[in-house]
Amino acid sequence: MYKNKKGISPLIATVLIIGFTIVLAALVIQWGGDLFKGFQEETGKSAELSTKCSYLLTGVDVTKPANGKIFDNGKKNATLIVDNNNPNEIMITGVKLKAYVGGEAYTSEMITKEIKAGDARLVFGEIKDMPDGSEAEKVAVFAYINTESGEPAMCAKELGTLNV
Repeated sequence: MYKNKKGISPLIATVLIIGFTIVLAALVIQWGGDLFKGFQEETGKSAELSTKCSYLLTGVDVTKPANGKIFDNGKKNATLIVDNNNPNEIMITGVKLKAYVGGEAYTSEMITKEIKAGDARLVFGEIKDMPDGSEAEKVAVFAYINTESGEPAMCAKELGTLNV
């Protein structure tokens, strides 16, 4: 019944295979380009933040408050002074505190506090995960600064560490 039916010609089959290959290659190139662009943007943001934090955010001092106590009687609330004597006019948009208790580190949430170059601010923060009644041996302070997109990002290197 179907003995006289013929398949498509080899020329048409070759053209179809080449067409499918070109379309598939275009899709892979588009996907790869978007992926590479995303990596490139993230690397650029990371490099910008690293440069600002390492080379431009200098001259910042972290000190104890006037009463000399960072923590009040084993409480989780910390108080300290951040003095931004930065000659490069980098504004600190917030800080994060990290308290060290018996070899363990406990951190605060981002404490939003704008500290312009030339200003000093009293910073208050709660270190929620720190065990009740424990006493920290030292506290490290990390800065948040704005990236080119205006989003705050935390510097990897601490501004300073204070012994409690």
